[in-house]
Amino acid sequence: MQYQRFSYAVVYGLILWGCSALPAFTQEPPAGPSTQSAEQRIRAALARPITVDYQETPLKDMAADLQKKLNVSIHLDQRALNELALEPEQPITFSAVEISANSVLRLILHELGLTWVVKHETLLITSHQEAESSDYLVHKMYDVSDLVRRSSGPASEDLDFLVEAITSTVRPAIWDEYGGSSTLRPIALPGIRALAVKTTEQVHEELGDWLAALRALRHNPAPTPQAGTDYQPPRPAAVNLPEGVKKIYRALDQTVSLECQFARLSEIVKELSTMTGVPIILSTNQELLVRKGPNPEADVPLEKVSLESALDLLTKNHELSWIIEDGKIQIVPKQRADQTLVTLTYDVFDLVPLHDRHGLMLPDFEAFNDVITETIDPPSWEVVGGPGSVSTLDCDNLRAIVVRQIWPVHRQIEKYLYDLRRQRGPLTAEMLEDLSQDPAASYLRSLAWFGAAVGLTLLGGAVWLRLQLKRDRKAGANSPRNGHRGSLDEKMMP
Repeated sequence: MQYQRFSYAVVYGLILWGCSALPAFTQEPPAGPSTQSAEQRIRAALARPITVDYQETPLKDMAADLQKKLNVSIHLDQRALNELALEPEQPITFSAVEISANSVLRLILHELGLTWVVKHETLLITSHQEAESSDYLVHKMYDVSDLVRRSSGPASEDLDFLVEAITSTVRPAIWDEYGGSSTLRPIALPGIRALAVKTTEQVHEELGDWLAALRALRHNPAPTPQAGTDYQPPRPAAVNLPEGVKKIYRALDQTVSLECQFARLSEIVKELSTMTGVPIILSTNQELLVRKGPNPEADVPLEKVSLESALDLLTKNHELSWIIEDGKIQIVPKQRADQTLVTLTYDVFDLVPLHDRHGLMLPDFEAFNDVITETIDPPSWEVVGGPGSVSTLDCDNLRAIVVRQIWPVHRQIEKYLYDLRRQRGPLTAEMLEDLSQDPAASYLRSLAWFGAAVGLTLLGGAVWLRLQLKRDRKAGANSPRNGHRGSLDEKMMP
């Protein structure tokens, strides 16, 4: 009877299991709403290319038009507008063809001192001060175990070099140690090397690009040697440039010729953009759209000059300058250009020499950085009160400098590194061997030599002490008094 009950239970259990499992194999999952959150849909919409043409369009109408184009909820932060003395009817003049909605918003709002955040399933247009408040900061965790791991041992628990590099170069004013509201905390636990970061979405985007650049350096620590007498070093030297910016870098070296006397600045910009194939736009400030009078540059026509020189000649006498932003060249007021600091990472693995410091082969970054800060626009560096900064990264096969500076200074650094590599020529096998010496391995070798020296010293001291004791015992045995005492000692021994 018990056996029969057990059999029924087994059969019944199999039937239930089969019934419960059958739908999983025979039915399609039920259709329903997308699991993508509203905030994720907003971020995806911002990445889509759009075409806009706003001519004296009120700010509120521009927001309504973008809301319709992107099919997302967009609100204006009226309190932030009031604090900046702006009205929803603020006129906007801006045109662009097939650029990301993110770029459109950034270019338009920057001129007004505004930005945007994604919160509560809404894209909110607000002030920078409000966006950087704790209510709108986004928390993310970054795994950096591959950036602190050394080939000679486990991952380092000291993440200070990453934290210092980030807080001193990626928008320093926003971090709490400099009085801002954003936070960055290292996490070193068994099997975990990470950074916990709470900051704005725009800074998260910059930080992600920066870490990606470091990883590219880590896995490609040195350029491939090239043969030949006409050596052309790899360009650009900066490693965290998006493809659009790389294209602009190449275009800035192109030769252009243009007759621009008595021409409108907008016409000149349009012609240069057509000639070089890169987008060049004007700031949305209305004063840039006025007709140019006879300009000093006309006495020296733009005849066979680089695009970079052409832009400098066109802007320098009109309190204007140019920057690279969102994959485009923008002509902006010089004051804004001087305040637009950009963080770029430069691979200097093949340029920074290793020096012997107390038995350790360590990179001499100090001398290398001093040359840059003392020769390339010296007043612009923080060591003399300027806004620019340079920090170093040295970990295993990672040897780089992280520079926060304005675009003209970055271009000078680019040319400086290019000239250094061209003068040196291609890397030889001997050069690569010298440059590839691991400081950690050098440190271990130094410890090994030190340990061997200490061991030999102790061994020599022990041998000398043993010989000295034997000599004293022999001398004591020959002494009558010591011999008598020795015999008494022998009698006392069991």
